[in-house]
This record gives sequence, C-alpha cells and structure tokens, in this order.
Amino acid sequence: MKKFALVLIVTLALGGVVSAQTTPDFSNPAPQFFSFDLGAGFGFALNTTNSNGFSAAGTEAVGGVGNFGFKIEVLDNFNVGFDSLFTTLPGPTTNLFTGLRLAYNFIPQAGAAIGFGTTGGANGAATFGFYGNFFQNRSASGISTGLRLRIDFVAPFADLGTGKIVFAPVFNIGL
Repeated sequence: MKKFALVLIVTLALGGVVSAQTTPDFSNPAPQFFSFDLGAGFGFALNTTNSNGFSAAGTEAVGGVGNFGFKIEVLDNFNVGFDSLFTTLPGPTTNLFTGLRLAYNFIPQAGAAIGFGTTGGANGAATFGFYGNFFQNRSASGISTGLRLRIDFVAPFADLGTGKIVFAPVFNIGL
C-alpha cells in the first residue's frame, strides 16, 4: 500500500508541474487546474448467483453507490486523479474501488477513463468507463461547476466475472 501511495503522490505532483507550464484559458467552462467530484448512483452486479443483487460472497452491494474524486488537469483533454467508489448497503460502508484514475476527453462533452487501485482491502482492482459532461459553467471568479454522468465497469483483478457496472451522476467543482 505504501508503494501505491507513493506512486499516486508522484503522479499528482508531476501532473501539477505539467499543468503549471500551460497558459490557462478561462473562456472554456471546464476546469483548468483541478476539480473535485461528488456523486451518488446505483449499479448492477454481473455475478447473479445471489438473487438480491449482491456478489456471491454477499459483501458488496450495488445500490447506494457514492463517489468522491480529486483530479488535476494535466492537458486540455487529459486529467489524472484519485477516485473512490463506495456503497453503504447493506450496513457498513464497502469499498468498490479506490485508486488512480486517468481520464481523456475525446470531445469537451465526452470521454473515457481507466483506473487502477484496490477494492475491499488489499485486492487489486481496475475500472473502465465512459462519461459525459453536461451543464458546465464558469463563474466570473473562475470557479467551474458541472454535472457529469458516468458509467463504469469495476472489477477485482482476481475475478473479472464478479465485476459491477455502476451508473453515477457526479457534481464537479474546480478551478
């Protein structure tokens, strides 16, 4: 876990150094330096051996999915950051994914992302997803807000068949 934290810190620092070398364009409503994502959604388990939508072990719910993320804009269409997907059903909070997320905008309104991290403790996991940016706005002070709709496939490396498909509307705020 210490190696993962070190890689995450170095990647975010390098992203900050690269983004500091670019000239900001505040005519674009998208964040130019960094942003925070906060969201909530739902999903579907691909492993349907349990009729209530939980995984075979019965420990990961798909409903009540929350999202928290922090990202640094490295280029105009590429960002790097920390992403966490978690759920509070049934009972205690369960980690669906926590790790490094790389995102690329094909056009200003849509893009794809891939992430590498952990799920449910020390188990390695990956995500792959698509997102659309809607209702982006930049205030006179330079603060950017928007709504992102994302769909992600989240799975542990050990068993991709127990993956989840997660849908989450996400509010983002940044500079």
